Amino acid sequence: MRLNNVNLTPTMRCNLRCALCGVLVPQYDYRPHMTVQEFSQTLEALFAVVDRVGRLQITGGEPLLPPELAPAYEPLVRESDPDAARYVKAADKLSAYIKCVEEGKAGNAEFKKAAEQTLAALKAMDMEELDWFMERFLPAFSLTLDELQ
Repeated sequence: MRLNNVNLTPTMRCNLRCALCGVLVPQYDYRPHMTVQEFSQTLEALFAVVDRVGRLQITGGEPLLPPELAPAYEPLVRESDPDAARYVKAADKLSAYIKCVEEGKAGNAEFKKAAEQTLAALKAMDMEELDWFMERFLPAFSLTLDELQ
């Protein structure tokens, strides 16, 4: 089985400092956060029936704040397949570059140097698929909505 999206909420404890905060946390009923064991069991149960997840989102409160949860996240951030890891790294760099382009388009000159360095790193990856994507799709990210056709 393959799932496109999975959202886990290991905690609703919050300090209202998360950049992704929905600011509705005070309206939720209080729930204690999962223990490391509960979180690990949830992940194990999920992946016992699911082969692949397109996107795993861990949200709610400050899920990355409790250091005792770090061991439970470890399997999620380590890719055992070297080919997959290479593509994940390329996708991450590509996303960072697109962010730089969008910031530049919005007039934020502070991202100019980062854009240059990230673009150089992308080209140095020497990946045919990445080069193909960049050649065909990256120019559109520099356009305004009016310029898109």
